Amino acid sequence: MLRALFTAIAVVLIAGASAFLAIQPIAVVHPSTPVAAPAARPSARPTQPTTTTAPPTTTTTAPPATTTTAVAADPASVVENFYIAINNRDFATAWALGGQNLGHSYSDFVAGFANTVSDDLTVTSVSGQTVYVSLTAWETDGTAHYYTGSYTVADGQIRHGKLTG
Repeated sequence: MLRALFTAIAVVLIAGASAFLAIQPIAVVHPSTPVAAPAARPSARPTQPTTTTAPPTTTTTAPPATTTTAVAADPASVVENFYIAINNRDFATAWALGGQNLGHSYSDFVAGFANTVSDDLTVTSVSGQTVYVSLTAWETDGTAHYYTGSYTVADGQIRHGKLTG
């Protein structure tokens, strides 16, 4: 009963917000129901062509030679983007965001995540260029490893990091 009430309230709020903001509500579907991708909306801004590169494999001994990254706005964003890249298995981006400064070769850096399913990062505080974090690393066998530590960021890149767990 309570669930139905909350669902009804959510529908009313979404419908009211979408009418107010002139957006379409998101359809609620059962998790097992396949959902088609939404149609692209026309954009008032011209779009830039995008290019993609194949991700490096775990046998790669050096990162791709043409890795570029955008400078993040603040140290916490750099660390968050580092872990987003790792969770997306985009090791070239993680390497460019500072993995190269953590004391391992590229192949060892990539191999270090071979049994990791995902990392849950929490930025606990920031002091100047130092970002303090807690991290839960979820392994392929279902176990969780807990770490705390810090990363020092300069010029949009992790320069030093230390985690203990």
